[in-house]
Amino acid sequence: MDQDPAYWSKDSTKAIKESLKLRYHLLPYIYTLFYRSYLNGTTVARALAFEFPEDLATHKVDSQFMLGSCILVTPVLDEGRTFVEGYVPSGEWINLSTGKRYFSRGTWKYFDAPLNVIPISIRCGCIVPIQVSAETTDIARKKGFGLFVILSSTDDGSSAAGQRITASGELFWDNGDDASLNYVHVKFEVRDRTLTVTSTPSSVESLAKIDLKELDVKTILIVGFIKKPAAILVNNKPVDFIFDNDLETCQIRNQSFLTLSKEFMIKWRF
Repeated sequence: MDQDPAYWSKDSTKAIKESLKLRYHLLPYIYTLFYRSYLNGTTVARALAFEFPEDLATHKVDSQFMLGSCILVTPVLDEGRTFVEGYVPSGEWINLSTGKRYFSRGTWKYFDAPLNVIPISIRCGCIVPIQVSAETTDIARKKGFGLFVILSSTDDGSSAAGQRITASGELFWDNGDDASLNYVHVKFEVRDRTLTVTSTPSSVESLAKIDLKELDVKTILIVGFIKKPAAILVNNKPVDFIFDNDLETCQIRNQSFLTLSKEFMIKWRF
């Protein structure tokens, strides 16, 4: 059978398009996993038992997988199914298709899975670098970055919440076809209601061999606000933000001075 997406029905073509868009969104995260694999020999896609070895229930799971330590994929493997059952290790997670946070005690859970949705859960406490989807990977590199910041627990504005909330992530970035290891390593960390972004080039010369415009930050989405912050500050300067009470998110957009090639901080207060 022809594997060209255009050969299939309109519904199938739409589903294929959505899956490819999701892949392009996650390319920076996946690219960084390959960097970690090169350095440490860790896996990019891995069995749940690799990530949660102390959870004996994961040892029998053979129909799901993790992308790195943050993304749990529960694919539909049976024809005609519009839902799928998957095991979710203990912790807090975000359902990517709904944006809703949920808590698992290490239980099986049903996920809605219409044709155009891949059930994906993201582990709370992760910071995932993303990109805008495009027709090619080269074009996607030119569109800048987004940061998907998922707080380890919800922030209700109390001092106790501010002390317990954390999140972390990283990004490896080079020019895409250079074997001489000219790159930038970016570390993301949330502590005390502050997101700190630290950028470290492999050398001073390496910055000249990377298109720094590729590291522009177009949007930052922080997930986990039970109430609206009184203010969000970027490098101690107040900025506009969009608060979504239903999804418990704050979004910062179009801050033209933000780039992953330089250190910056984002703070919020109530």
